[in-house]
Amino acid sequence: RVGSKIVNKLLAMDHSVVAFVHSDSYSENHQNLTVIKGDIHDAEGVNKAMVGCDAVASALGSWNTATKDIQVEGMKNIIPAMKQNNIDRIVSLTGSGARDITDKPTIFSNLNRLAILIVAKKVFKDGEDHIALLRDSKLAWSVVRSPAMIESKKTGFKLSDKSPSPWATVVRDDVAQSMSELVCNRQWLQTSPFIKRSS
Repeated sequence: RVGSKIVNKLLAMDHSVVAFVHSDSYSENHQNLTVIKGDIHDAEGVNKAMVGCDAVASALGSWNTATKDIQVEGMKNIIPAMKQNNIDRIVSLTGSGARDITDKPTIFSNLNRLAILIVAKKVFKDGEDHIALLRDSKLAWSVVRSPAMIESKKTGFKLSDKSPSPWATVVRDDVAQSMSELVCNRQWLQTSPFIKRSS
């Protein structure tokens, strides 16, 4: 639900976009859009999708999967494909409960993490391990860490190295906007900022 929004925002910014999708129901149509149906576990398919690209935006998620390891398994194919195609910029997405080695946890963030680990330990381990893979890759990576996302009117957003409160939410469209902008402006390199509402 975030990936299609990123595609639309990048198209609106006059970029040519290759959308690598797993669903037959994806039906966007635009003169600057190429849609490739594939499987993130297929290294050859991932590599072919990146030919001629300048950057990657990944909205992979494990919540509705059986194995809960889609982000890690995806990065195992995305990172080598980027290097093979001389692409160095990647912006990825994960949950705000995922830790990075540079974090300085607060009481609130520890409470948030504890609550999440009780119900979704594998999902957030996947998020953390995918950050670690990107950190080791030496690519120009950024990971946006998002609290619970909702569908609503845009409220404005900010990126921060301070974690949000355990009960925070953010508008899904703002998450897509932040990732689309990061693809282009290359800010927050080799870091994993949290996204928060600006008001």
